[in-house]
Amino acid sequence: AGSVDAPLPSNKADFPCVFGGYRLLSLLGSGGMGAVYEAEHLATGRRVGLKMLNQRLDSSDMRRRFLREGRLAAAVSHPNSLYVFGSEEIEGYPVITMELAAGGTLKDKLDQCGPLPVAEAVDAMLDVIAGLEAAFAGGVLHRDIKPSNCFVDSDGSVKVGDFGLSVSTFGQDSSFVTATGVIMGTPAYAAPEQLRGDELDARADIYSVGATLFTLLTGRAPFDGQNAVQVVANAVNQKPKSMAEWRKDVPPELDRVVARCLAKEPGQRFADYAALRSALLPFSSREPEPASMKLRASSGWMDFLIAFLVPYVPLMLLAGAERFHIRPFMEPSFHSFRYYLVWLCFGLLYFGIVEGIWGGGPGKRLKGLRVVTTNGRRPGVLRALLRIMVIMGCIELVRFPVLIALFSMADPGQITGFHVWTYNIATNVCPWITVLFALKARADNGHVALWDRVSGTRVIVKPEGNARPVLNVEPPVATAKAPARFSGPFKVLEEIAPNHWLVAIDPVLQRRVWLLHRVD
Repeated sequence: AGSVDAPLPSNKADFPCVFGGYRLLSLLGSGGMGAVYEAEHLATGRRVGLKMLNQRLDSSDMRRRFLREGRLAAAVSHPNSLYVFGSEEIEGYPVITMELAAGGTLKDKLDQCGPLPVAEAVDAMLDVIAGLEAAFAGGVLHRDIKPSNCFVDSDGSVKVGDFGLSVSTFGQDSSFVTATGVIMGTPAYAAPEQLRGDELDARADIYSVGATLFTLLTGRAPFDGQNAVQVVANAVNQKPKSMAEWRKDVPPELDRVVARCLAKEPGQRFADYAALRSALLPFSSREPEPASMKLRASSGWMDFLIAFLVPYVPLMLLAGAERFHIRPFMEPSFHSFRYYLVWLCFGLLYFGIVEGIWGGGPGKRLKGLRVVTTNGRRPGVLRALLRIMVIMGCIELVRFPVLIALFSMADPGQITGFHVWTYNIATNVCPWITVLFALKARADNGHVALWDRVSGTRVIVKPEGNARPVLNVEPPVATAKAPARFSGPFKVLEEIAPNHWLVAIDPVLQRRVWLLHRVD
């Protein structure tokens, strides 16, 4: 490789300047391995990011590592990953040309605005998860996820970048390299097994996602120290503090999600990106899908039967049909209603617990539904109790007065067919009152029923956390036995349109490209 006498520009006064076929506009960032510039491609006017290897490190080994980063990034083709256009050598510098993220990095955003709102931070990490999932599908582990490696596009979406980047500083927010040259990642964001040099899988990047989200929400890394060695020791041995120590508005459930990501042992973390995505979606700004009344009705009756049939059977065996059903309305008193009250309290508490704490009972879970507050959080026991009490009140506040009035007209103390038929009719008709109150729950108002409005809750379709589609990446093509044809440095595989559009292999990035071939 060639060498240069003059260093590349680093001061604002040095820009703009011409560098090969590009006009360098500004320095975006630099580290021990190289620097990244905002540049304009002179031939097309396209704004790109130019990453170039520091000339002081331009050994054959460092050059291989630098170009390997380009190949790894080029293997990922996804909306949430910075796209690599190509790799070349300009004036003796190995250069990787990549997509430019107009909004800077998440670290820049933290420096400018401080800790992000909960939904915005979660949205950013959902984008990062999508990019990492695409990379993992292509056999790539990032190993260095942190706020400064997450890039913000002009539309606010976040893209993963800097695949394989390593710098030599040993600070808390810098990647570092061991004496033997093994890339360790960033101490404050790397998983304990990564810091120990153990074998890694996707759960190491899941740890880094949790550490990055911790920083976005609190403005600080989950582990700190006076130097990199101390940070490593703390990350390996100490349990991270709760985010509530620095920020009170972080939901406890989200705090638990981040804590699980930061578990010391990989087996205690989320098993894959889909599981982590599903855990984070309730805290994002994504608008949940309201559950239709058809789904709600079927799941609601299933939960209702579980809640009230379980206590009904033993109470009927203990009290008998007369004392449980009929006698309370013939001789109204607290004592005569004792079995009914036990039955009612059991059912109310069941709904209060399963919907308040877990978001739904077996019926709703089977249908993929969950009960949440209007801001997407779990309703809590008291709110869930209010919700089921409104539903039961719609039924019982009509059934009770009707049965007591009708039974008062019959002969006292004598149970007749009239009592039985009256009880059965009222008991089977009154539950349909809830249907009347649900008629205003339509698609245009989010299927909100009376009890939803009173309790401040909603029933939504639980987000499944489906992955974004990953664009197909062609595997490297084996060398053909026939004499190879080249167009510049590109090896031609086939002609789509003879002497016009060609399919070729990029010799550096090892991926297929289309070439527009013009014959003068």
